[in-house]
Amino acid sequence: MPGLRGMHCNHLCGALRASSLYRVRLCSKADTTTPAGKAMFQMLGVFAEFERSIIQERVRAGLQRAKREGKRLGRPPIADKLAERIRAVLAGGMSARKTAAKFDVNPSTVQRVAHPFEGADNCRRGLGK
Repeated sequence: MPGLRGMHCNHLCGALRASSLYRVRLCSKADTTTPAGKAMFQMLGVFAEFERSIIQERVRAGLQRAKREGKRLGRPPIADKLAERIRAVLAGGMSARKTAAKFDVNPSTVQRVAHPFEGADNCRRGLGK
């Protein structure tokens, strides 16, 4: 049930009641038709949301630490020689799909080589954001 929020739990309880499923078994028998059962179900939702938030916080902290340490995030760039060969073939008039097939790369890689975004060199050197 990770990621469920209070409103989702309430909606789920209502849907279960509407479909004539009155009891839900979690770790133990929990009768969601009673106030205590509803409260227990909602508390499980609160803890699931808390756990998800903690995971997100740890992921963000890990990404920030990796950036601080100068580690490159994402896919590694293709070799400069391969990029030059791709540009040469494209300049000769070959389509992006055929070029991609020829060099065994994805067509989006060919497009990225053909039309790099502004600041790509700065990001490659770790100078970008």
